[in-house]
Amino acid sequence: QRARMLPEAHKRQVFPGGGIIHPTLIVEGAAAGTWQWQRAKAGLSVTVSPFAPLTPAVQRGVADAVEAMGQFLETGPLAWREA
Repeated sequence: QRARMLPEAHKRQVFPGGGIIHPTLIVEGAAAGTWQWQRAKAGLSVTVSPFAPLTPAVQRGVADAVEAMGQFLETGPLAWREA
């Protein structure tokens, strides 16, 4: 059932309309927020907009994912923040 993976209250944050699907943070098989990234000369900047506060374990997972993304894209310093 879709509601288990994406609560109705957050549907518009993931699917705003017009065929757009925002990048989504998935935790244990369910949508936990959205994210966006920006590449600049200084490196990679990732902003995570969680649906609820992130646990320390999820924060570590996000940091690991951002680092892996930076390595794949061959960027400089990496940074991420919660919106």
